Amino acid sequence: WRAGTDAPASAGFRLAGAHTDSPNLRLKARPDRAVEGYRQWGVEIYGGVLLATWADRDLGLSGRVALRGEDGQVTSRLYRCDRPIARIPNVAIHLNREVNTKGLILDQQKHLPPVLGTGEGRELRAWLAGELGCEPGDLLAWELGLHDVVPPTVGGIDGDFVFAPRLDNQGCCYAGLMALLAARP
Repeated sequence: WRAGTDAPASAGFRLAGAHTDSPNLRLKARPDRAVEGYRQWGVEIYGGVLLATWADRDLGLSGRVALRGEDGQVTSRLYRCDRPIARIPNVAIHLNREVNTKGLILDQQKHLPPVLGTGEGRELRAWLAGELGCEPGDLLAWELGLHDVVPPTVGGIDGDFVFAPRLDNQGCCYAGLMALLAARP
């Protein structure tokens, strides 16, 4: 926030707005599920997600975890796993003949839960405790979302483009911050 020396009624004012959050798929409070031999996590939509773009991507997991500390106090830790641990698979064309004419239509409950593995395996709480180096009982809550693990790249025939997620959010925040820092009262 920068305030000028003249009254806004005579000098006017400028306003810049941006947001730092990104639409994503967030894990439900009790995400563990098994469907036809596949381990999955239940997810819910956060923000204005373009669902079809999440199919067939290597997905990692990131967010915040609330833990019981050694002294019994609640602590909060950020967590980020950039390994491809999950995927929302697209079905083969012979199982969805109309995809090229009607587009990819996803049922949020049936098609969005990502596939993590096959058969029996650790539930999220046990897996996450192993990742964080704590006991499963010390995990109190989490706010975790899936993210694309493919790194940003410069592309186009002449290198004119940046291919990356969240460009609208991060670009606007950067431009707003630079304008604020350059502003004179």
